[in-house]
Amino acid sequence: MKVLYVKDRYGVHDRRFLQAIIAQGHRPIAVQLNNHANPGMDMGVPVLCISGESLPALMEREQVDVVHAGPVPFAASLIDILPDDLPLVVVSWGSDILLECHLNSDLKAKALVALKRANVVLVDCQAVGKTIASWLPELSASVISFPWGLDLPRFKNLPGSASCAMRKSLGWENNDVFVSTRSWEDNYGIQSLIEAFALVVQKAPMARLLLVGDGSLRPEIMSMISSLGLPEYIHAPGRVDEHELPVMYGAADVYVSSSFCDGSSISLLEAMANGKPVIVHHEFGNLDWVLPDETGWLADCRDPAMFAGAILLALNSRERWQSMGRLGRQLVFDKADWGQNSLLLSAAYEQALQGGKA
Repeated sequence: MKVLYVKDRYGVHDRRFLQAIIAQGHRPIAVQLNNHANPGMDMGVPVLCISGESLPALMEREQVDVVHAGPVPFAASLIDILPDDLPLVVVSWGSDILLECHLNSDLKAKALVALKRANVVLVDCQAVGKTIASWLPELSASVISFPWGLDLPRFKNLPGSASCAMRKSLGWENNDVFVSTRSWEDNYGIQSLIEAFALVVQKAPMARLLLVGDGSLRPEIMSMISSLGLPEYIHAPGRVDEHELPVMYGAADVYVSSSFCDGSSISLLEAMANGKPVIVHHEFGNLDWVLPDETGWLADCRDPAMFAGAILLALNSRERWQSMGRLGRQLVFDKADWGQNSLLLSAAYEQALQGGKA
């Protein structure tokens, strides 16, 4: 079938979606609506940058079978454009429902419009589904849990020697190493992580942090590291290619994320696939993946003192790191197979074609 894949901006996860759509025998027509900037990366298919006024002609010319749109508030911009009988699959990206709509009543109003028009809604974690249900108890669209996942063959063989070499190059062979791979943007709480780590090293001076990533907060983050006396405790190599990330995870003992609003976090799943115990925020999608004191620890990452307490608790559980990591890795291999989970896209499209609504 022909799938009109509409976004306001594109990123690496859209490439995964488009590849899956093609692999399942469909033809995606990728559109970036009302944003004429090039997506900046190869999506595997051409991305048409057009205005909303141009969309009806495109749909008629291509004889589109189903529309795939998200995040949820953005999908509302299509409602007055789409024919009433054209099936619509709306996809939540986690933070759109869990954070952005919570903070912005206008975005929530748009989300409600999109949800009411949708035939099928895809959610990446239980928290998103529960939030939507609380807003619209009588929602007629089918809600399908779509937990994303990983290309698991990439994680079958772990990069042990390369990770050991990196750790040795840092002089951290005998240290306790934590790794963060989140973007340096407001929603990811990197400042809280830095403050927490400053508290940690006061009690555990052998702790080290591999702070992978970059973003608009770089000047502030680097200033914090310096002012808190942490340069010898934190290594910040910048943003790395996704194929290098397993080496970063492997060079650490424990993964830590300070993001306070995640659906099914890909970086969390990657760390668990690499056999690492994890420390993450105690809400939302993390609850679908982290078994407290079995695969990791949960804490309020917005509170540096509580966050530091979770890191110190992990440090006192060194003898369990390997067993916790093995359990988390098995959980991901059992439930986070992108090759398998992505088949839900075809199921969602077929259900939308059949009317979708319960």
